[in-house]
Amino acid sequence: MPVENQKPEDRPRMPPKVSVIIPLYNSARFIKNTLQSVADQTYKNVEILCVDDGSTDATKDVIAAHFPGVHYLYQNNKGPAAARNLGIKKATGDYIAFLDSDDIWLPEKLALQMERIFNNNAIKLVHTNIHIKINGRLINTAYPTEHQEAGFLRTFFCKTDRWCAPPCWPKRSVLTRSEISMRN
Repeated sequence: MPVENQKPEDRPRMPPKVSVIIPLYNSARFIKNTLQSVADQTYKNVEILCVDDGSTDATKDVIAAHFPGVHYLYQNNKGPAAARNLGIKKATGDYIAFLDSDDIWLPEKLALQMERIFNNNAIKLVHTNIHIKINGRLINTAYPTEHQEAGFLRTFFCKTDRWCAPPCWPKRSVLTRSEISMRN
């Protein structure tokens, strides 16, 4: 039966889109590896937004030469929080994933986290710890967990002294509805 003739509940669900927001500042030497790690994700419904925070190096040229499908945004230098906020405003995905310009993701990171989300609509935030390797030796690792309370988001984003961008990503509607924004 054609999809248009099916009841909405019988139609296959489209996987939610993830907007990957990468704040940049003079990131030419790192950004190719970072973007390649996003391109190599097994979860493919992704948009990438690189928000350049006033770089003076070849960051823009590296992105244009190797990743022409990336949404490149430029702003005068205001700090990484302002760059993330601009990315959130321009994002069209259902979920926001933050990635720093000198970090890389393992190929199944998004797939594993989206599997958790896709199977539980109550989840508002998914986060992981990070794999830290020094000279090839694994120092730290952990697995995804989820939070269903919006209050956790407000505390996590607004009331902590340090915020680690790469492992945490919320549902876009929660960020906009809660009027939560990043700060430097």
